[in-house]
Amino acid sequence: MNDADSPTEEVSEHPTPPPLRIGLLLDDLVAPAWVAEIVRQIAEAPFAEIVLLAVDASPKPPPKTLGERVQTQRHAAAWIAYERLDRALFSPAHDPYAPVDLGPVVGDAPRLEVVPERQRFSDRFPEPALDALREAKLDVVFRFGFRILRGEVLEVARHGVWSYHHGDNRVNRGGPPALWEVFRQEPTTGAILQRLTERLDGGEVLERVQVPTDRRSVSRNRAAVVWRSVPLAVRALKALASRGERSPEPEYQRRMVYDGPLYRRPTNGVVLAAAGRIAMQYARDRLRRWGTIEQWQLAYAFGSTLPELRKFRVIEPPPDRFWADPFPVVRDGRYFLFFEEYLLGRAKGRIAVMELTPDGPTSDPQPVLELDTHLSYPFLIAHEGELYMVPENAASGDLRAWRCERFPDRWQPAATLLEGVRIADASFIEHQGSWFMWAPTAEPRCTTYDETWLYVAPHPLGPYRKVGERPVVSDPRAARGAGAPFWRAGTLVRPAQDGSVRYGRCVRFMAVEGLGSQAYREHEIDRFEPLWDESLLATHTFNQAGRLFVIDQQRRRRL
Repeated sequence: MNDADSPTEEVSEHPTPPPLRIGLLLDDLVAPAWVAEIVRQIAEAPFAEIVLLAVDASPKPPPKTLGERVQTQRHAAAWIAYERLDRALFSPAHDPYAPVDLGPVVGDAPRLEVVPERQRFSDRFPEPALDALREAKLDVVFRFGFRILRGEVLEVARHGVWSYHHGDNRVNRGGPPALWEVFRQEPTTGAILQRLTERLDGGEVLERVQVPTDRRSVSRNRAAVVWRSVPLAVRALKALASRGERSPEPEYQRRMVYDGPLYRRPTNGVVLAAAGRIAMQYARDRLRRWGTIEQWQLAYAFGSTLPELRKFRVIEPPPDRFWADPFPVVRDGRYFLFFEEYLLGRAKGRIAVMELTPDGPTSDPQPVLELDTHLSYPFLIAHEGELYMVPENAASGDLRAWRCERFPDRWQPAATLLEGVRIADASFIEHQGSWFMWAPTAEPRCTTYDETWLYVAPHPLGPYRKVGERPVVSDPRAARGAGAPFWRAGTLVRPAQDGSVRYGRCVRFMAVEGLGSQAYREHEIDRFEPLWDESLLATHTFNQAGRLFVIDQQRRRRL
């Protein structure tokens, strides 16, 4: 990182550009909750203002009863029944489709009633409506209503019409949203924000996000991906406002050819077969859990090179707790291991330490840091003779560093690195005089292992600022940290958790390129999965200090 990349106090002589002029295409002024949240974020953004609402004024047919839907859609009767049952059994905590009145948010923005020219599946705007949209001199139009848009309406705004598709268009085109990923047991479910073109699901992708597929429930899976997609609109607008042009996704994230089908509502036979598979898997999982706990344990090995994982020695905790997230350190030739100790009775974790020798621990674990909220992932940073710890404390809403006053058991607050943000498993490395932090961040109603932002600071205690306009990782298969980054044969390697199939399923080793630049990217060069013992379920941390290698592993243990 050079001086040109550093923050500056110099005030720009360029005047602040006017906010982007935004239009909304709506079916009604009462919209689903996820749409209302996007509209609220746009209305509150300093770089955008909502100047026009185009509302579909077509006559609305009365809603059909369940019986009428089944009668007219007999080939999809099983899906209609399945969807209702799924919602009843697995209702999400926050329903993204709950109706919300947009009136208080959009205020007195002008309304334009539009009766589109309807074809079988698509809508075209009549010329008077097109003229009104052009006169508004819009920068961006968001499509939250109408059907498939065709014709000149796609070009009425300077940067086009932007629309959400809840599905990864590289593997899933069509609908219903978030259904086929469950039926096909895909590891992830995606969503995109795209600039529409005449090509169905083939527009210019502006932002992309993925969540782990909920393999039991379409309703919960749909809610997860819909809520995760909400920030994409403001994220893309902010990039547009700062750059003056659209910021499409990097070329390497795209696929050249789509080779899947155009998905539609499943037929009765497909629904019954999928429901049977899901029910059988659910029953098998329940039987496996009977009389057992899923316990995280530690394992270690000493050596000059990484041994086979089956040769690691296991440190098994008592049945009332688990041990995970090991971080080792060498002090005066002795090896100490800091880790999360999760007490089942208290339902929260604390940080503990034990000394390790090739023959095993020298004593029982000793708690060294405990708060009212959950602690885990005690990342250790040695800098200028000081030892710092940055544990996960996402429940507090802050990311804090602690300084070691007396090794290994006395730690005092050193600095708050970030405030007002839920960050899990932050990982750090020093590179060319700067400190970089990978910060898995949770948006409201979302998990902490879907996206990771990169931050940079001149010192491990900050101040930190974001690098780039979008997350460097937006994929639950690699977003969350799995240990300290390290250098291997001139390549920066970041251990990452794959949380797609289940939380912390395995460790992926990601080779990082372009650290601290807009050209950041990473790709997998190695991984290890919990295959060396048939009783293992997951493994999600890898670290090394000197001759000591440590991992954690989750095992089903009988009570």
